[in-house]
Amino acid sequence: MTEHLEMELEPDPGWFEVPEEGADLEEWSLDLVRRLAGPENDPEAIGASAAVVAEHARAAHDLLVELAFVFLPEPLAPVVATCHIELVFGPAGDMPDPPEVHRSLALRRDDHLEDPEVGERLLQAGRSVRQHVLVTEEDRVTERVTHVVFVPELEDALVRITTWWRALALGDALVEQADRMAAALVLRTS
Repeated sequence: MTEHLEMELEPDPGWFEVPEEGADLEEWSLDLVRRLAGPENDPEAIGASAAVVAEHARAAHDLLVELAFVFLPEPLAPVVATCHIELVFGPAGDMPDPPEVHRSLALRRDDHLEDPEVGERLLQAGRSVRQHVLVTEEDRVTERVTHVVFVPELEDALVRITTWWRALALGDALVEQADRMAAALVLRTS
């Protein structure tokens, strides 16, 4: 079993890393939106946008993900997309292999609007199985790209990178960004 896994990701412009647990998310969100919007913008609009950013950051902390990012290309607009990077633990030496994960991700679930698009990729972090799917969540359509990365040094965990957004016209561009985020992830084990 690996004792330590370090994750690093340099995101595309417009993506911002959520601070680690223990940080004041409201203060971080407000500082981020103020910096991006500039001092000349309406304080109420800045506060409203910051509240939405903080909500996404809290959700990431609640899920206990290793790294989280929000996509905020316009500072006074809603968060467009979210990316979570997490470890998925299982029994040491008995983790699913790529064909098993491929079969699992290829299954159409009740919340899927269509069959998932599933394939394999070789990323900087390791071999991955990728799923692209449209799902219904709380009466809205969400588009999601997930990469499950197999790291040979990890006997009891896989790395899952999930990027999702409300299905919208930017879908193809966001799919490309989701794939670039996964490709940019660097893992170091010791």
